[in-house]
Amino acid sequence: MVEHKKKEDSIFLLVVFIIITFFSITQFISASESNDNINISVEFHSSSVIRIGNIFPASITIRNLNENQTLDIKKVTIFNDDKKIIKTENVDKELRSIKNDLKRGEEIINYLRQPEFCKSPELIKKQPEYWEYLDIYSKVQNETFQKSFRLDIRDFDETPEVGEIINVSVDIEVKVDGEKYVVHRERGILFSEPLPKPPHNSPGWYVGDQHVHSAFGTTSFTWWPIETPDPLDDMVDAAKTSELDWIIFTDHSPAFDEESEWEDGRDA
Repeated sequence: MVEHKKKEDSIFLLVVFIIITFFSITQFISASESNDNINISVEFHSSSVIRIGNIFPASITIRNLNENQTLDIKKVTIFNDDKKIIKTENVDKELRSIKNDLKRGEEIINYLRQPEFCKSPELIKKQPEYWEYLDIYSKVQNETFQKSFRLDIRDFDETPEVGEIINVSVDIEVKVDGEKYVVHRERGILFSEPLPKPPHNSPGWYVGDQHVHSAFGTTSFTWWPIETPDPLDDMVDAAKTSELDWIIFTDHSPAFDEESEWEDGRDA
């Protein structure tokens, strides 16, 4: 009896690990674009699978990677395959270039990853580069445009069928040095059946993701090229539409330098 239970537990852990790994890869996908005329980072995130409900989160993150030019974001438009406009957001926000800041930030991160600093985290805070890094991080955050939306899958397909990939498109109108540009992005979202239940219908069967990052931490600045996690609320809503029971946020600790910031993170 005991041996049989151990075997069941092993199978349970294996299956959960496989599901967790799958969702870690597919829950959020982004894209960035650069061409000869403008150099900007545009990330369009959303749930990649909907298993329950119709409402899903989507977010757009924009950064100016031009050499010196100011980027003026004018408007964001979301539409379906029939070119029907689902949402329009007038922005009118200017972003200064953070290209040199990102380059310097990468240099500092590589410097602070030296073995002697890894062995003594307190030693890191004694380095002037650490405080320079925090200043750069703050500037990057201030010069980043991020907007979240709550969308209804039925606006993109009135009668979605299981197994169907539903396209969500967005156009971002920008100006660089007075010249107008439109950056286009698309996302494919799988409309799926609910997750299968175990044969024994155990009440202790839960599915989740044990390693995700949100915009609350400094993860958005510790990868190169830069990749921006989504707000906590978006991550939670995406987990719900994916029919997850739980998720674990593993935001990086440099975001929490003071005790009050730890309290804010816990409350969030």
